[in-house]
Amino acid sequence: MPLAILGLLLLGRDPLLRSSLTTMAAVATAVLVLVMLSVVRSSRFGVWSMGFWYLVILALFHLGLAIPLGFGYSGAGVNSAYVTSWFGRHSFRVEATYLATLATAAVGAGYTALASSRRVETSSKPTRFGSEGPIGAALTVGGTALTVVYLALTNTAALTGISRMKFVETASSVGVETIGALSVALGALLLATAQASRTRTLGMIAVVVFGSWALSTGARSLIMYTAVAMLLVAIRLRPLPKRRVALGVGAFGLVCVSLVGFYRVDGLARAQIGADALNPLAAITEMGGSIRPLIENLNYNHRLDEEPLWGITYVATIIRTGERLAGLPRAGALQDPRVPGSEIVQRVDTYQIGYSAVAEAYRNWRTPGVVLVFGLFGFILRRIDSSDRQDTARLLASGVIFLALIQHVRQPSNQELPILLTGLLLALGLSIIGPVSRRRRNEENAGLPSTERAVFISGPSTRAAGPVTTDNYLSPSDLPTLGS
Repeated sequence: MPLAILGLLLLGRDPLLRSSLTTMAAVATAVLVLVMLSVVRSSRFGVWSMGFWYLVILALFHLGLAIPLGFGYSGAGVNSAYVTSWFGRHSFRVEATYLATLATAAVGAGYTALASSRRVETSSKPTRFGSEGPIGAALTVGGTALTVVYLALTNTAALTGISRMKFVETASSVGVETIGALSVALGALLLATAQASRTRTLGMIAVVVFGSWALSTGARSLIMYTAVAMLLVAIRLRPLPKRRVALGVGAFGLVCVSLVGFYRVDGLARAQIGADALNPLAAITEMGGSIRPLIENLNYNHRLDEEPLWGITYVATIIRTGERLAGLPRAGALQDPRVPGSEIVQRVDTYQIGYSAVAEAYRNWRTPGVVLVFGLFGFILRRIDSSDRQDTARLLASGVIFLALIQHVRQPSNQELPILLTGLLLALGLSIIGPVSRRRRNEENAGLPSTERAVFISGPSTRAAGPVTTDNYLSPSDLPTLGS
């Protein structure tokens, strides 16, 4: 169904762009509902699939404002003066809503049509290597300690609930807070795969401490994406919760976003929090403001008749790194048009938003780019949700990729390179070291004398039973029987 919807949207592009915002909002709502239902029905994880939650986040940040305004909403969460300054005056708001709707349909098409529809059962006995808890705790405790200690020494006010704007103004120029968030995110994903233990509990406490600090300063993005990714990774190792639990999790998240949104401007200590602070719709409309980069891109691209960037923004960091190593001259990041989002920062005086994945895809390849990029994202998410291997390294890699994708929804692609590179390298290291650690542990658990230590035999074993718990471990006394 999503593939058919995508085709209809492409065929009906011209009449839809000439329609009113109300009409486009109605189309967007219908498309979103149908695509989400298709994704839920096609995944064995249902509403707990990464594909579904990616669509939720994409829709919140790109349609959360356009749809309510299209239906005449102007209540909590809508700053009329600010929104009118860019959403109300641009004739491109309908086109931006269309492109965001097209992106959701492309994700659904890539998820349901481009990947195998094979359904596999969730593994009841996931493969754990035993090092997930200690490594995860070390990363979360280390990241939290680094952040807290550094701020205590250099920016004490950042630990007392200052406003988000004040925090940004006084944040570390070397990005210590970002490094801490990266460490906590990777550790949290590992803890989600670990067995219950005191070490795991210690790591979880560190996650809560870091998250509480981030939310107190209004820095929601430092922890909320991580929390979603951590939850979905953990669910893959446990019985699926009921659907209504997913609804409760979503509602709780929206209330948190709305609450933080009310005090992030003035700071937690000076905020005046009323009933609207707990209104989920206020959170939806606030997050929906992330459609602004797309509208601004459309405005300048059409008015200046700019050429597409042909994918350069996705590799700009690699190119700029090569230029630096080679000693070649290069412009600053904010002045280099190859860096995603730099153009808008230079062109828009009142710009206060990160960026938009839809805007970046459109800036590179126009409408076909939106279809191809988000179709690819849907394909990747389906591959993750369809995997029947539940070892820790693979789960960590899946969580890292999902985390990078949901963060990219409202951030430039170049900002996702650190989490991708470090996370995938960590997963690779775990896939190499983990089996070795597990092998030694199995040998120790066997309780054999050193002269009869279990010998690892590669390939499948024909042994039916024995003192060693892993099929691929045989004692020397078993070797003669292999040829019989």
